[in-house]
Amino acid sequence: MNVTILFGDRERKCSLDEIVQRAHAAVESVLERFAGADAAERHVRPIWHSVAMQIDCREETEYRQLLRAIEVNCALRRIAVMGVRRA
Repeated sequence: MNVTILFGDRERKCSLDEIVQRAHAAVESVLERFAGADAAERHVRPIWHSVAMQIDCREETEYRQLLRAIEVNCALRRIAVMGVRRA
């Protein structure tokens, strides 16, 4: 399942560059935690397009866990997941 996530700043206080940096940091820390035992098997990395990210998830459960962890991590960095599209 291909997932596209759009990041933004609901308060409109961050520049585009700040949103990009914070989103990258949030996603990378989540992916490091999720890799765990699967790290050797899994080489899927996100593809970035400015403030949007695309990543492949193997199953619905993985998608839900990944999205929830990214949302929480983004909130800690004062940015938000503004939209999600699954294909």
